[in-house]
Amino acid sequence: MMPKLDRCSRLVVALFVALTAHVSVGANVGFAQEKGAKQGNVATEPTETTPEVLAVQDVALARQLAVYGHRTQSPEPFLAAARILVATPYREPALDREQKAHEGAEAGDPSLEKSTPPSLTVAELIAAARQIAGDDENVLAMTAELEGSMEKGLLGGPIVHPDRVLAHTTDVYTFTFRGAESAIIEVVGDGDTDLDCYVFDENDNLIDSDTDYTDHCILAWTPRWTGPFKLHIHNLGGIWNGYVLATN
Repeated sequence: MMPKLDRCSRLVVALFVALTAHVSVGANVGFAQEKGAKQGNVATEPTETTPEVLAVQDVALARQLAVYGHRTQSPEPFLAAARILVATPYREPALDREQKAHEGAEAGDPSLEKSTPPSLTVAELIAAARQIAGDDENVLAMTAELEGSMEKGLLGGPIVHPDRVLAHTTDVYTFTFRGAESAIIEVVGDGDTDLDCYVFDENDNLIDSDTDYTDHCILAWTPRWTGPFKLHIHNLGGIWNGYVLATN
């Protein structure tokens, strides 16, 4: 698992560097939990920073920048996020999701209105930057440059899925990962609640988890064999959280 300091460092570096050059940020992801390594579908080797893993991390970083820009109402993070996405194509396939309300807790109102970061697309990020910047000539010049560098028809890349998990509810997804190939899932929320994430294999062994006090989860492991894994996203807060899920 990547320490908090590394996450903050990536955010700061991307904010100042990605405005002028494409950012591909790696991380040293650690070993899976000892229990999972002994009993579950996970190898003991650390996950490699393959191009596929790096692409997932780049998309998740773009989401972090968008959340930061929304919170601070500054255009630069939106432009940094847009620049990353210009060079990092991704897919948005339809994903099946199971919702489980936590026992004894209210799931909350899914129609509750609140201010959220822009959609994770170059066009939406540029629009958000322009709205905040107003007549700032430097920002307008950078948005024009980004629009001119957008490539059409790019295929492949990480799977990206935006959604919202209700208050005191768990969203569950099932993914299949190949044996002996690095697997990574990142979940980045909107900053309003604490999200805890868990990955289980087909035999319900806990493979990896991220249970800190943020809504940014990083889960990385190497399966021993090709098989299904279940991702659980727990919302511990009293309001829904709009998250972006990225995986290879």
